[in-house]
Amino acid sequence: MKFAIWLRWGFSLAVLALAGQLGWFLRAGRPIFTHNRVDREVVEARVPAGPVRIGRQENNRRVGQLALQPQEVWLPTFWITRTPITNAQYALCVEAGVCDLPLRQERNPHYYDPAYADHPVVFVSWYAAETYCEWLGGRLPSEAEWEKAARGADERTYAWGEEDPEWFGTVNINNAHEGTIAVGSKPRNASPYGVLDMGGNVREWVADWYFEDGLEGADATAKVLRGASWFDPGKFAMAFSRLYHVPNSPGQNRGFRCAFD
Repeated sequence: MKFAIWLRWGFSLAVLALAGQLGWFLRAGRPIFTHNRVDREVVEARVPAGPVRIGRQENNRRVGQLALQPQEVWLPTFWITRTPITNAQYALCVEAGVCDLPLRQERNPHYYDPAYADHPVVFVSWYAAETYCEWLGGRLPSEAEWEKAARGADERTYAWGEEDPEWFGTVNINNAHEGTIAVGSKPRNASPYGVLDMGGNVREWVADWYFEDGLEGADATAKVLRGASWFDPGKFAMAFSRLYHVPNSPGQNRGFRCAFD
């Protein structure tokens, strides 16, 4: 009973937060298309079909050699959750008996704290993230989808544009808050499609195996992570930045979001 109350309370906070963000977008005159997956309590943003250029900017080497080579790809329409999956949202899958609890509970006490219900779930492996998205009726986004959702079609440096996050104060990076913050609590970091938190808070698992430059070669052993986390420097907030880790490894700065066809 207490756990169910925690879930309802946490979801109410998330709904109020997203409602506030929607109002901000409308006031700013930025068109967004969302869908509320009521049965699973998440909100999705629509990313329209079309070509998009992804990969590092030719004149920008600040993120090293991990970024994809510049390339143009065509993607069909898809939907993506507007924010990373939260503790409260993930807990519904645990309650349903489908998902396992986040790992390393001794280092992750916030998962059970109602004050962190709308923070991104962390200490989840790639496999746990995949299981949750499948339970939701979706999947993990590809890294091309993730990058398009972040950058739009104008090849911007950051999801919100060109302003440097070191002074723009629009994302949770550089250990500014000494941990995660509530998803969507910095609406100025929104992408052209209204997707939030794609340059801070948590790194995000995506579907792809890691290959250098995205070119398949020998058998891969790691999965790609996109986005910056709360303790990463500002350069990792660039929408084309790219990291990787073995898929069965959780971490205090690794979360995820889901995509839908």
